[in-house]
Amino acid sequence: MIQQHNELVSNDKVDELTLAAFQAEMDGKHNRAKSYVHQAKVIEYSVNLGRDGIGMFFQRMKNEHGPAVQMFNEDLEKTYDHIKVRSKVIAGRTATADETGVKESVIDLDPDDKEKMDAFRSLPEDFKQALLTEDLQKVNSVIESMDPKEAQAALSLCHEKGIMVLEDPTGLGEGEQLPMLQTSES
Repeated sequence: MIQQHNELVSNDKVDELTLAAFQAEMDGKHNRAKSYVHQAKVIEYSVNLGRDGIGMFFQRMKNEHGPAVQMFNEDLEKTYDHIKVRSKVIAGRTATADETGVKESVIDLDPDDKEKMDAFRSLPEDFKQALLTEDLQKVNSVIESMDPKEAQAALSLCHEKGIMVLEDPTGLGEGEQLPMLQTSES
């Protein structure tokens, strides 16, 4: 099917499928999650192989005992295992937040929500990758490396579109900024 639909071969589709895999895994749909990861990896490899990547990818996959198939399967398993682990961590955070009423951060990306996905795609690449990890330390590290105005704009967009919800773990009041995000105009 993918060979007839070249428009599907893009990094945006890889991101969408990865998000769908996270959501499916968190919903307990493990086979579906692994299927999404498989689809994402096929597209990712095809994108990385260039203009004729789809054909090249499937040509390399014909030898089921060859090194390309082995590498692909190892990458598939590693990625799926990462999603399983991160989903458990996220579920643990959610359970703790439900018990305590305090949430640090929730990343809410629905591949079916065009507005959210368009906003997500507009973010800087390193910030998108950090968001996908659901690791606040990575997100904060990327934010700290960004231009303060660009970081503020990205965080505002995430908040406005409901991509990243912060429930005031800082104790700051409405409208106050974290010190690292304050600009000289603040």
